[in-house]
Amino acid sequence: MNNKHSIVIYGSAQCEFCAHAVNMCKARNFTYEYKSIEYKIYQQELFEVYGKEIGVSRPGQLVDCPYIVWHGKYIGHYNEFLKTIEETVGGYGEGAF
Repeated sequence: MNNKHSIVIYGSAQCEFCAHAVNMCKARNFTYEYKSIEYKIYQQELFEVYGKEIGVSRPGQLVDCPYIVWHGKYIGHYNEFLKTIEETVGGYGEGAF
């Protein structure tokens, strides 16, 4: 089955869960974009668009990577990403991961 989903992962190169999120996208053949919050432009973008949902008052408070957006909606971090996959396309909790 070849599912395509619009996913944006805001992450950091040092973050193990960011790498897991990217690998999950690759394994599921999801379309995704990775944006490193090590770059101020992506910190600012994430803060301006999703800051209230994330619960930060300034870009420098972004520390809990990855921040994952699914079809334009901020869904949370890696565990929420797995839950969203399970709820939309299945697999998680079925021994698939």
